[in-house]
Amino acid sequence: MWLTADTLRNGAASGHYYENYVVMELVKNYAYAKSKVNITYFRDSNAKEIDVFVEENNVIHPLEIKKSASPDRRDVKKYSIGYFYSLSKRTTLYGQLAYSDFEDKAVAEFFRGKGFENDSVTGVQVGINHKF
Repeated sequence: MWLTADTLRNGAASGHYYENYVVMELVKNYAYAKSKVNITYFRDSNAKEIDVFVEENNVIHPLEIKKSASPDRRDVKKYSIGYFYSLSKRTTLYGQLAYSDFEDKAVAEFFRGKGFENDSVTGVQVGINHKF
């Protein structure tokens, strides 16, 4: 049970709470923005995930949310590419490929799970967006 603020900040589920906080701040921020965005996520059948995709002005921004007192750029290398094709003024096809390569063995094991040899995660997102 999370009965104190210290338990929420430092307990086993603190990363989940932090991720939820960041996503809700994104939702609140974009709720009042002039441009409208789609906020989604990706998770495959092996529980590999990309925390947030923000689609804004035909550009997809993949975000990985981490709670750390000392973040290190070497922990993760990320690359992504996306494309949008307008079928009409209100209908768009989209696709994205995102790749993350983890340098730190503990971080890689967290994302890919124990027993897997790969130290990377690849995500694919394809869909159709229609504005009513």
